[in-house]
Amino acid sequence: MARPHLLHVCLAIGMTHMGCGSGGTGSIGGPTSPNDPGQPVSGTNETSLQNSTPSPSDSTPTSDRDATGLAKAAAITAAKSVAGAVATIAPLKDLQAIFESGLAPPICPVMMIGDPASTLPLTLDYGSGCEPGAFPNVSITGTAVGEFFTAFNAFNMDLSSMSIDGEAIKGTISGSVTRSSGVADFFGSLEASVGDGDSVRGSLTVSVAEATGAITISTASLTVTNAGTDTQSVDLEATRIDPATSGSFTPGAGTAIVNGSNNGNLVTHTIMFTPQTPLNGSVTVQ
Repeated sequence: MARPHLLHVCLAIGMTHMGCGSGGTGSIGGPTSPNDPGQPVSGTNETSLQNSTPSPSDSTPTSDRDATGLAKAAAITAAKSVAGAVATIAPLKDLQAIFESGLAPPICPVMMIGDPASTLPLTLDYGSGCEPGAFPNVSITGTAVGEFFTAFNAFNMDLSSMSIDGEAIKGTISGSVTRSSGVADFFGSLEASVGDGDSVRGSLTVSVAEATGAITISTASLTVTNAGTDTQSVDLEATRIDPATSGSFTPGAGTAIVNGSNNGNLVTHTIMFTPQTPLNGSVTVQ
């Protein structure tokens, strides 16, 4: 059995970077193939996640306010988790170009690749923290370990105790990637624990603009569980994240349809992200 060739490259999408370090290891899991703006909440057009506690003069029933707050939190958690996870494995889009056309490897993360066969074992090592080229001002730490199936441009990656945009994430992301006209399109599924006990799982279609690093979640159908207790379904549509501008993976445009339960009744909220969302967590609720 041929000894694996170990290729150390710092792989990203281009632009600025910081140094890469060495990090831990992980194990791979099995592969898996507007419009009326609505009525504002609490008398405002935007409602901040950071100030969701109602004032005594607010006539909305407490349980309804609580349900709205949970919906907003679930929407942002879903969008951040998908964008961050895809950003972590975005370097996979360049694998074939490295082997076939001698693409010069960028800086972050360090990438360890096995022999270029039908299945490539690989590691994306962000170490103790580095900024991928297309996502300046956003640091990723930790290690992703997995496989890339060259015949199908498919991947299965284990996110091993990573931190993305200051938020812990651990789980798996699987799917495929294609490239066309400066855009990398990722199709697949995510199952991960995020933050302080939340979980996100479901399917996604996401594009990354190679020149700017802007991330667009075209569609995503997800289940978000808040610290293991409250579960919401979240459908993201045309949700845009611009890490180079906002310095985070919090969305600045797009829509989330959130379905949850309030006193045993199904409640649907439409959450609309705005340019203020990355700044202070405020969103428009319908």
